Amino acid sequence: MPKEWTTDEQKVFLQDELVRYTSMSTKEYSHHWMDFLQRWSQRWPERAATFPTLSSDDVLSPEQEETLKDAITNRHEVSDGSQYY
Repeated sequence: MPKEWTTDEQKVFLQDELVRYTSMSTKEYSHHWMDFLQRWSQRWPERAATFPTLSSDDVLSPEQEETLKDAITNRHEVSDGSQYY
């Protein structure tokens, strides 16, 4: 069985969001999507996901900064669908 990409807490969050999403009109989707992404990134910042063993006070090396920058860029491409164009 493949490893899930979410934690249990993230899975519950996504399941709750799916219920909300399926009850929306088409006009509400774009507003909901931006709100969803903002709430997701506040709860699970990309830095913490990329470097789970570092504390938020740790200073990143230049290489780590570049890795984080790439992770954020990749997340944005996935979230806006640009990877599919």
